[in-house]
Amino acid sequence: MSYHQVMGLDYEPNPFQVEHATLRARFLALQRLVHPDRWAAKSPIKGDIAARVSEAVNTINSHLSNPFLRAAYILEREGITDNPESILDNPAVVMEVMEVREALEEAQTEEEVEEIRVQNKANMNDVQEELSEFVAAKAWDRVSEAAIRLKYLQGIEQAARAWPNRAHDH
Repeated sequence: MSYHQVMGLDYEPNPFQVEHATLRARFLALQRLVHPDRWAAKSPIKGDIAARVSEAVNTINSHLSNPFLRAAYILEREGITDNPESILDNPAVVMEVMEVREALEEAQTEEEVEEIRVQNKANMNDVQEELSEFVAAKAWDRVSEAAIRLKYLQGIEQAARAWPNRAHDH
């Protein structure tokens, strides 16, 4: 059974496209049903089972909610577990990531960081649109490449959110 099926989501024709409001509603409904606190008082065995099911539901939700993890999951479901394409194989992505990281390190104001975040968000949206197209076309090599780029863009977002505290940690 796929993650989409567990969450009661229609994933045809494109499993990359997820309706986040529906996902959230299904996640909350499942958690209400399987939350360990609800079952622990009934018996330790039922509480343990509920804890494992609850953990699985949390994992499924996090994978479907995060575009990179969702793409990685789709690739895995398609039997693509080894990623032959590395960020180092794409000099343009390497330069993009290095330039943005450098800009974050040199940023002096929140406004500069916000400008970086706005551009990075636009880049992440573009990559997510590409991922949706590539998944629909079953272009798995392209999905893999775009997923790697998205992973690094998400890293930039995390670094920007942590600014200024962690901008100089590396």
